[in-house]
Amino acid sequence: MAGTAVLSLVAASAPGADWYVATNGADFNDGTNWAAAFLTVSNAVAHAQDGDSVVVSNGAYDVGVSSPIMLTNAVVLLGVGGASDTFLRGPYPASGRVLVISNANAAVDGFTITNGNVTLWDPNWGGGVYLAGGALRNCRVVGNYTTDGNNAYGGGVFMSSGSISNCVIAGNYARAGHLRTTVGGGLYMSGGVIRDSRIERNLAVG
Repeated sequence: MAGTAVLSLVAASAPGADWYVATNGADFNDGTNWAAAFLTVSNAVAHAQDGDSVVVSNGAYDVGVSSPIMLTNAVVLLGVGGASDTFLRGPYPASGRVLVISNANAAVDGFTITNGNVTLWDPNWGGGVYLAGGALRNCRVVGNYTTDGNNAYGGGVFMSSGSISNCVIAGNYARAGHLRTTVGGGLYMSGGVIRDSRIERNLAVG
């Protein structure tokens, strides 16, 4: 009796895609390589799905008023030149947080995060970074603010979950409104883990 051959095909999971951002890019590009890079980080993040990476070239990238970069998917945001050469800048003196990380498998690696400014009734938590999950790695969080209005928690970073590693949090400022509470000029932490990082020269007033 003739044997029956059974062929089993196993589909491999496709690796995550890379999306590219450069200061000479354009948001009408498709973002799939350096020649067709996006201009804004937020646009690349909006295209990225779970498992993707957003790769950002050297330079400074501005974040609009009340329009933070939102990592809600399991995406890696990578500054290829590291924190010394890749900047995410908030709209100070206008109001706007720079970055929100809320997915447990998201990561931000290799940026200077600066000029965030959370004011009035935003609420005043984390002018630079609001970290509710995921990882912040190899970053500098400097020169961010939470001021006026409500209670102020974390001029640089508000952290309720996730991890911070190999980061510097310095030169941030928090000030609450009249008869309100200020906690943490650089960092307010209610959960998560911090490793191998420096938190220094921050100021909390009120």
